[in-house]
Amino acid sequence: MTAPLAWMDVISTDFPRSVAFYGQVFGWVLRPVVEDDHPYNALAAGDELVAGAEAIPESKGPPRWTVFVTTDDMSALLKSVLAAGGAVTFDPMQLGDYGIVAMITDPFDATIGVWQPLEFDPHSVGAVEGRFAGAELVTADVAGTVRFLTEVLGWTVADDDSSGLVTLDAGGYPARLTAGDQSQWRPILRVVSQDSTVEAIARAGGSADAPRLDGVVVAADPMGAQFLLAP
Repeated sequence: MTAPLAWMDVISTDFPRSVAFYGQVFGWVLRPVVEDDHPYNALAAGDELVAGAEAIPESKGPPRWTVFVTTDDMSALLKSVLAAGGAVTFDPMQLGDYGIVAMITDPFDATIGVWQPLEFDPHSVGAVEGRFAGAELVTADVAGTVRFLTEVLGWTVADDDSSGLVTLDAGGYPARLTAGDQSQWRPILRVVSQDSTVEAIARAGGSADAPRLDGVVVAADPMGAQFLLAP
């Protein structure tokens, strides 16, 4: 059973500023989609929901992006996580009719979300600006993380080059793993023009590095939440 990459949430300590930033850069607007006891906000491009958006106090950690996989069987997947040495850090919670979500960590402390769709399918996002196009993880143990992700999520190794970068097929999206001590997933976003997007990021108060050798740009919003721009 494969649990494919499918969705992303931005988590912010300055929610209005984050919403304004992503609106300026990608044209996204805030759309509350669940307003019951467990409210959930999304960022939308026209009629398309592109990402989730959550406000947190500074005590709950730095601003960041989180990526999600989908599953048809939340219970079975969480049991596999525990059996493989991972942890469930947020128990399953239903978000209205949209889906059931949980959070897990791998044995090396990288967090990833799990989404069991109900009425909303995260895979249905169309060709909008800034759409989800994969993810990258810097991890202290590339080989151990590959074992965990292939065993628990059913991903397969697509490329393992001599530089230490491993690319997994995460159910149709690439998941890139490289060595380091950050242990944080970052989404890869697809844009029409990388150069124009970098200029928009600067105007909106964010930052962007020069393209890497692989053409990917590492960028951050004004609060420091990092994301990548595909070449």
